[in-house]
Amino acid sequence: MQTLQRLLIPALDLCTEVGLYLRLSGPATLDVANRHILLRAGGEVRTDTYFGVVSVGLWRGRTSVEQLALRLDAMGSFDVEAVVNGDDGQFVVAAAQLDDERSTLDLPPFATLPDGLVSFRIRCSSPHGRRRGAEVVTADEATRPVHLGVAITTFNRMPFVASNVVRLSTLFKELPQLAKTVEVIIVDNGSNRELPVPRSAPLEIVANPNLGGAGGFAAACSSIADVVGRRTCCSWTATSCSSRRSSPARSS
Repeated sequence: MQTLQRLLIPALDLCTEVGLYLRLSGPATLDVANRHILLRAGGEVRTDTYFGVVSVGLWRGRTSVEQLALRLDAMGSFDVEAVVNGDDGQFVVAAAQLDDERSTLDLPPFATLPDGLVSFRIRCSSPHGRRRGAEVVTADEATRPVHLGVAITTFNRMPFVASNVVRLSTLFKELPQLAKTVEVIIVDNGSNRELPVPRSAPLEIVANPNLGGAGGFAAACSSIADVVGRRTCCSWTATSCSSRRSSPARSS
């Protein structure tokens, strides 16, 4: 199974807008320290949020993926539904009870799904439950390699750059497959000679006149285009302030 998207539990030191990631109802609370969700019977987690949905139209029209599944990392028993929200209404397209023995909910083939956004409802059916994580996966083989350039533009905000690079480096350690497909480009609009980032960090520094955020982004795109043969034309941008986008894995 290949992971296409992680359904994230936010780190509150980065983003306090929990509603961008998930919605809780009933007896369900966020365990901030462990980034888990603690539930009692009837507690529910929903992912009909900015970072928690999968676009049927985009994946069906622009990729070779034919079928998805939800893989749940949890303790306890949960009634799980996959829901498509579209112009014609809301439809439950798959449902199952997941527990320690069965952890995957298979969705119908993309060709049979209505256009819209897929989200998930996860309701605790045991006295107590803990949701540690969840991810959207596929058994389909990749038809071509995907490479991602991460562009960080900055003007004299080195501490923020350093913290972002540390977070990305930590992510690469957690998901080693990303280290082979993601490269970080720092566009230094301040033309500083030294950046306080780890020497081992997988990054390239591009000195640039102070042309603003748009100029920095253009410089990053130009750097990506120089090596387009080994990078897919896809870039993820971040400003030099503390990044609130929690996972490039979402775009990989």
